[in-house]
Amino acid sequence: MKQYSKLAEIRISKGLIQKDVAQAAGVTRAFYTQVENGTRVPSLKAAKAMADILGVSLDVFFDALGVTKWNSNVMMKKGLTPRSLISNSSKEVMT
Repeated sequence: MKQYSKLAEIRISKGLIQKDVAQAAGVTRAFYTQVENGTRVPSLKAAKAMADILGVSLDVFFDALGVTKWNSNVMMKKGLTPRSLISNSSKEVMT
């Protein structure tokens, strides 16, 4: 029996294939596959798009990638929060 990553399990439970998620998120299937396998970490903008497509929160999405509370605490000490990063990335897209 094949062992899937947490992210793959979420995708499969929604009846989606990698190509569907990748296209809807605006990334290549190869990139999404790397994210799902844990060899790449998406930008916050791409992560938000993937999480939305998969119907999960960013917390669940990052948990499935193995982002730990320690990672979050380091970001918070730098004054970064997921919400501020989304706001900043949205501003960059608009300019």
